[in-house]
Amino acid sequence: MSTTATKPTVVEAAHSYLRIVDDSGTRWVPKIDIHNKAFAGDATARQLLVDGERVFAAQLAACKGHTAIKTRDEGYSGSVNARRPNPSARGWITTVETCTCGAERRTNHNGQHAERGAWS
Repeated sequence: MSTTATKPTVVEAAHSYLRIVDDSGTRWVPKIDIHNKAFAGDATARQLLVDGERVFAAQLAACKGHTAIKTRDEGYSGSVNARRPNPSARGWITTVETCTCGAERRTNHNGQHAERGAWS
């Protein structure tokens, strides 16, 4: 009796992770790990990245209106709004909000000043 391996499938995507189902079950895998395998020539990893982007785009399109369900603070790392930059908001802290669909929005804060980015 021969057994064939199940092709890995992306079932959910977040900003930095893909939820993959294969023979070993369901697991969240960091996208950077998949990128490294794809860069090394792994065709399956390349396909997982393509599928992950498709799944993530579908999740964003299905979202009726972004609602932040989780926030985290990070150190300032750069401008978050190229169209309407606020230089006064730069240099202190960046708040990252995450929606139920997996989209994230970054906001730079510096005292009373704020620079809000778009959901992506």
